[in-house]
Amino acid sequence: FLDWSAITTGLVAELTEVRAEADIERAALAVRIVRLEEALAA
Repeated sequence: FLDWSAITTGLVAELTEVRAEADIERAALAVRIVRLEEALAA
């Protein structure tokens, strides 16, 4: 017997976590890009 609600809840939680990690990485990259652009403009 599979508890689909528990499985779905687990998948949603995992997806949320992955999205949060991706957002953090995207923000870090954006900061690095800005710093590189500032360094090139200097």
